[in-house]
Amino acid sequence: MGNEFPIAEDVKPSLKDPIFNHLKVRQTLSSWIKDIQKIGFLYTNEIEVEEEDSDSEFDDDPDLIGDPYSEIEDDDIKEIEDGKERLKGQCSVILKNGDIVSGRFQGTKLPPKRVGKGGGFTPSQSKTLSCIWGGIYDYNGRLSGYGKAQLLDDTCLEGYFQEGYLHGLVRGRKVGRSNLVWIGRYYYGKPKGLCWKFTEGGGAIVGHVNETDGSFTGDNIAYIYPDLLTCILGKFKNGVLIQGQASTICGLSINASTRELNEIYFNPVKPDAPIYSYWPSDLYSIPCPRLLRDPYETSIAFLAKSKISEFAGDGLFAFRDVTAGETVAFYNGLRIRIGEKPKVESDSYQVYIDWDLAKIPKSDYMDIPPGYECSKKYQASFGHKINHSFNPNCGWDTIQHPCFGRIPKLVALTDISEGEEFTCHYRIDMEQANLIPSLEWYVNAWDEFTPPINDHD
Repeated sequence: MGNEFPIAEDVKPSLKDPIFNHLKVRQTLSSWIKDIQKIGFLYTNEIEVEEEDSDSEFDDDPDLIGDPYSEIEDDDIKEIEDGKERLKGQCSVILKNGDIVSGRFQGTKLPPKRVGKGGGFTPSQSKTLSCIWGGIYDYNGRLSGYGKAQLLDDTCLEGYFQEGYLHGLVRGRKVGRSNLVWIGRYYYGKPKGLCWKFTEGGGAIVGHVNETDGSFTGDNIAYIYPDLLTCILGKFKNGVLIQGQASTICGLSINASTRELNEIYFNPVKPDAPIYSYWPSDLYSIPCPRLLRDPYETSIAFLAKSKISEFAGDGLFAFRDVTAGETVAFYNGLRIRIGEKPKVESDSYQVYIDWDLAKIPKSDYMDIPPGYECSKKYQASFGHKINHSFNPNCGWDTIQHPCFGRIPKLVALTDISEGEEFTCHYRIDMEQANLIPSLEWYVNAWDEFTPPINDHD
């Protein structure tokens, strides 16, 4: 199949173009993403824009990213703003279907066309993909050359337009932010080929998108974890994991002329390797296999007797050296939504999905049900095994996990050495802790952490 990801065995070791060393792969991929984020692609029309005429069917597809209007007919106009009676000079026009177009209209032939700077807006009621677009219009009235399109979810796509539509290498970033949410190609307004969709928490869905609708649907799509090395490779539908197996990236091939990532190479998956799927929990159940460990968490953390105190039980330790900012563990459990009440609530295992103080009142939270505290019975995630410290080396964040959905995760606050124990601040309200007998240890830990206050008369 042409859309399959090649594995390392498909590539001869003598090839010099792909990068095969694991450490080098990770460093190169990280540098490539940073380059695209800061600088973008090296746009070259001969390489980046295909010299093909768009088919007339494109103008009838409501989900294409671009401006379908090369000319505006009088019958399509609802209102010309600023009280103008006809399209001439700088105008903003409201169309009968709700779309808004703007620009400098000129020409002796009717209908007039936009030339130079212009743009438009497609409200959500008239198209599935609401967007704002803008750029330079050529003498045929078509958006052409470098431009931008802002989607309803505040994703700003930057790239070249041809015949009015995004066509070529494209990067997407959130409006007002520098972080990437998309890397890939568009073909006359629709994603095509090998594309990246970055998800909350540092992961990415990567693969050759479906040729019909541009979605991440197919048998060879990958979710790449934040380490840019570990992944789950398999069948996805609209970006959701249906069935996959753990693998790692072992090679890359990057086009030096355009900065385009041509291909990713993966290590072979063992036929009997465990199967992963999308198993979001709810108020009543945790449907994932209880003893199936997460492939990324396995590579970075392990359980052992805690060194914090003789009463602490298990602790979570670094399997390798960890750099500040790296994800170290995930926190899956029962998902309790706003307004729901679980049958049994724990005193020590409730963790908000959103830790932003402004979001906490409206945040769902995760909880570990009775029996799941023991690692012999539950190993799908180990975030609940991290011990408390008032001087922690890890903090809370959020991730869109391929198997568990949107859950809390733990991130290293400092560099952590191999074998060092991970700790985090439980953020339990001290007044609440004083009222709950099972949290006496938390109050005592605070007393030990804070020096006594000397009164000076």
